[in-house]
Amino acid sequence: MQAHLMGTASANPSQIHLNRRYNTCIRRIFHARHLNWRSNIAYRIGAYTPLRDQKANLLIAHVRVILEDLITDIEHVGSTAVKNLPAKAKFHLDVILENANHLDEAVSLLEAAGYTPLGFLYECDVFHLTRASRNVPEENGACMLQPAHRVCLCFPNAVEPRRRAAFRDALTADGNLRHEYEALKRRLISKDNQDWDAYSAGKAQFSETVLRSLNRSDLCLGDSV
Repeated sequence: MQAHLMGTASANPSQIHLNRRYNTCIRRIFHARHLNWRSNIAYRIGAYTPLRDQKANLLIAHVRVILEDLITDIEHVGSTAVKNLPAKAKFHLDVILENANHLDEAVSLLEAAGYTPLGFLYECDVFHLTRASRNVPEENGACMLQPAHRVCLCFPNAVEPRRRAAFRDALTADGNLRHEYEALKRRLISKDNQDWDAYSAGKAQFSETVLRSLNRSDLCLGDSV
């Protein structure tokens, strides 16, 4: 089995070295970006419906079955996790590993279930995978359409999943903040319809401002070990 964590089982997650699989992921992402696969994002923004919550719960149950004892928690985060907030039709699950050394096994199990690994994209303690929408057979013989979604395998002390959950909770609790965020997303879409990086940067600046206003030391970057 190809290792995702180089070195011994006691390797410090904050000093992960990139291996062959990760480098392959980076090449795949670089190629995809040059094919402009993230363009035309405007049409993906859809209104909130209660069905979104049901889909998220089914996805969480699906991932729990795959990973079982390797994980301690799953958080539905991102705009799809905020009631009454328009969002893209792609879900985001932060999956907390019971131990960082379970990463290899967890990635292998998810790959076998049809997920594509993207690697450590932004942090050295959060490993990203994605899966397109697909029909999944149910016990009664029918098929259910599972939406496209991202799974982030997070080391136990990773800060980023806490930040995403806190931002989600802040938007859920404050209708004015939620409307402000929606208006921002629509302005960014109108301004930079073909520029995903500009769209993401604009949202990131907003979320950072919100997180700082919470004045929580556990959300400060650099706390992860």
